[in-house]
Amino acid sequence: MAYFTEEEFHKMLTELSEGNPDGYATLYFIAEKTVKKTVYRWCAGNKMTRGYEEDVMQEVHLRLIKKCITGFLKKDGVLNDDPEGFKNWMF
Repeated sequence: MAYFTEEEFHKMLTELSEGNPDGYATLYFIAEKTVKKTVYRWCAGNKMTRGYEEDVMQEVHLRLIKKCITGFLKKDGVLNDDPEGFKNWMF
């Protein structure tokens, strides 16, 4: 399964830490590459969510936008530069 590269992670980290709104587009791109297949597989196997894959992905994106900076990228005011940890945090 293809995940994001370290370069993509560092681009997102830099953009979001500088307050650049392009960071959210990069975050969206990273989420698409990382969790989309898992979300679609989960939705297909669950009768209650079958057919709602895009709605679930939209919720994933909203939660990432709300929690990404405070929940992962800035811990105690210090940037968290851990791409593997970020992937695990998203799941």
